[in-house]
Amino acid sequence: MIDAHGHLITGCPGHKEMVGSEGDMCPKCEYMTMIPITWDITGVDTVRVTSLPDYNPPADKLKK
Repeated sequence: MIDAHGHLITGCPGHKEMVGSEGDMCPKCEYMTMIPITWDITGVDTVRVTSLPDYNPPADKLKK
């Protein structure tokens, strides 16, 4: 799926309501990484994982 800005929407294949950046770990299962969404999310209340207090981005995202 592509968002309004033309970027790929990525999410957890196991927890379809979890949406994040590619490579993010899903905070629900703590082992699946976010991949481009190829499944239908119609009617699913999504949660952007960066808004969660237990969000842990991959180490390379912490580098500036």
